[in-house]
Amino acid sequence: MAEPETFGPRLKKLKRMPHIFSQVLELPFASDSPVNSEETEAAFRFVIKDLEMAIDGTVRAEVLRIVPGAKKVVLRGVSRTGSALSELETWRFRLPPCTNPDATSASYQDGVLTVVVPKSWSCKEDKCGGVVAEDNGSAVSVGLVSSIIVS
Repeated sequence: MAEPETFGPRLKKLKRMPHIFSQVLELPFASDSPVNSEETEAAFRFVIKDLEMAIDGTVRAEVLRIVPGAKKVVLRGVSRTGSALSELETWRFRLPPCTNPDATSASYQDGVLTVVVPKSWSCKEDKCGGVVAEDNGSAVSVGLVSSIIVS
């Protein structure tokens, strides 16, 4: 016996995107964790004082290339001792295109974790909330999505 024919739109399975922005810093803490962030002319600095941190040897930053053009900075040697976090609950920060994730450094001293992401050129915010990256005097507005095309 033949199966009945169905009418209407076919349902497609949604695929999870591996990234939303081209450069992201991901820390092994809950998204609502108190992370102090500071931007200077040279870098972005993130300071975390969490009593539920477990340090496994040396703390270091590692850059993962998710797909061509997309990078995620993660920490190795540090984990959370509390309840496990789902991927959606993880603390993330979209890095502007003027940062250099490959040169990210991490250190742990006296219960304080510090992550520094240096800038490769200066960043300024435009009136629309997007980032304007300046390199050698030429400004490029990249809007809300962290991408830049250099020709």
